[in-house]
Amino acid sequence: MLLYHATPDLTPRNLASAGYDWLAGKGLVRCQTSAGPAGRGGTVLADAALVPAARCLWQPGRQRWEPCNLDGLHVGLWTDLDPPGPADLARPDQLPGHPVRLVDGQDWLAPIARGWTEEDGDLRWYVALPQRLERRDGAWRRGGVVARYARLWQIAERWEERWAAAYAAAVARDTGDDAEQAEAGEHLLSVELPLSDAADLAAEVLSYNYRITSAEISLLGLFDDAAPAGVLDALIDRPTRIAWAKKNARPAPDSSSTSDGDEDSTRGIDLP
Repeated sequence: MLLYHATPDLTPRNLASAGYDWLAGKGLVRCQTSAGPAGRGGTVLADAALVPAARCLWQPGRQRWEPCNLDGLHVGLWTDLDPPGPADLARPDQLPGHPVRLVDGQDWLAPIARGWTEEDGDLRWYVALPQRLERRDGAWRRGGVVARYARLWQIAERWEERWAAAYAAAVARDTGDDAEQAEAGEHLLSVELPLSDAADLAAEVLSYNYRITSAEISLLGLFDDAAPAGVLDALIDRPTRIAWAKKNARPAPDSSSTSDGDEDSTRGIDLP
């Protein structure tokens, strides 16, 4: 992957805010160019592990470029080089998750934020993200998801609430069979979230395990119209609920929304 910027005051802080915190690391090559995808001169950066140093340059006829969510910043690919895959873009400290097969035919690890486990025959949810510890009344207790992953927890809550609403709506319409089939993976209920919003959220979720943003996902063509829901479903551990529902031949438990992920232990959820 190539990165071009035409912003002279590009700082580590605004790069990190745009999803490029990894640029502060080593192994980067760079060159100045008098022209670029933004229509003016700037700097081209490349990860030396992915792009030969001699290829760290601007050649519009042999490259494809995508604007990023930071003014003057673009990401690019050489059309004659193999595109990077999950192994190339993986962060060294990946969160546990579910593999999600994207359009490139490869499995990308989508992290789990809100996990599920079976206890005493029931399915119970738990916070799957690292949590901070706090002293309360002389004892150490979990005090909520660490700040680094707070946004990931918020996205999980948002998607969980929409699944709970879709499930409740199916039951209210006396379509319990539909709800059960959806939980068992036979088909999906209608989750009310615009596709563009879902794709943005799914891209953000994948960025926790990969050096990737929505710009790279678009440039690599990783998403089709079903991929965002697959990533977001992995975030709330729906594969575990689907497997449990199939094994028990009954609907998986409806979930209640949570506030800040500050649970000391797992919670039981009543069956619908």
